[in-house]
Amino acid sequence: MKERLAKLLDVKSIVTFALVSVVCIQAIRQNVRMPPEFVASTVTAIITYYFTRKDEGK
Repeated sequence: MKERLAKLLDVKSIVTFALVSVVCIQAIRQNVRMPPEFVASTVTAIITYYFTRKDEGK
């Protein structure tokens, strides 16, 4: 369990959650006019990139 928590809190996970949060907050507040397709594709791309790429040397 501790290993899973440690992996969750690594840098790429924190960056992923931060980027997704910013995009979602901007979409909810509507500070920037973003179509729903843009929000969905951006969040999907970020999550896919960070969680499917392999770390070098492992």
